[in-house]
Amino acid sequence: MAHIFFSYASEDRASVVAALSEFTQRSLDVLIDYQQMKPGTSIPSGINQMIRSADAAVLFHSEAYNRKPWTTEEQDALQFRLVEHPDFHLAVIRLDRAELPPLLAHRVWALPGGIGTLADMFANKLRERLADATTQHGSTEVPDWLQVLNDDDLERMARAIDAQIRTDPATTTVPFSSRKAGSIRVHLARPLGSSLVDTLAFLIRVLAEVTFLRLHLREQIAQGVAMFEGAFMLQERQRMRQVEGYREELRDTLDALVECVTLT
Repeated sequence: MAHIFFSYASEDRASVVAALSEFTQRSLDVLIDYQQMKPGTSIPSGINQMIRSADAAVLFHSEAYNRKPWTTEEQDALQFRLVEHPDFHLAVIRLDRAELPPLLAHRVWALPGGIGTLADMFANKLRERLADATTQHGSTEVPDWLQVLNDDDLERMARAIDAQIRTDPATTTVPFSSRKAGSIRVHLARPLGSSLVDTLAFLIRVLAEVTFLRLHLREQIAQGVAMFEGAFMLQERQRMRQVEGYREELRDTLDALVECVTLT
């Protein structure tokens, strides 16, 4: 059973509770504060434990979420989780028109079907649900694959496309296996602009470099940096935001390079 953490401002609880049934009826275990934490439980430790044990998270963004210091801390913790675990999935539901932080904008869930479709994405039988949906429309195309696939899948897809283009510049399709959707085929847009191909190769390289530097920094922090810990943690946060920024650019590049993704 997948464990999904709900991050929200208490002012928005009514909207969040309304979304809860969409997840529970799909046998998804929702980690939400008022159900998980008993009276007397330390709130910070309880929230941290829920985030650590979650497979994914839904962030309900609003004006109230924006202005509260605690939800800002939650948001940062979720972004750290994303960087630490590329198979973690974060989706953002906008409850109003409050301005989104730049690093959350590309994670907004905006597909037809709303919360129900999002819950389907997290369900264990995602591939069967995708197959049913595509059969009804006479196609095997995976709808909105950029939102369906997590960061780990997208980075591996980028490397597969880059390797295939290097082997055969005229290639039009790339076989790929997604952990969520299973075996799929990536259909490339044609003609492929050389600048996009170069950008893809650059992003693959720079993401690897930034991730390596961040892991080295984590090792230094773990070893104990005494009086310099604050400066090291600031660097850690900057590295995290770099990774997220490059991931957003990678999504844009893949969106331009890929015409569609189909089930195989």
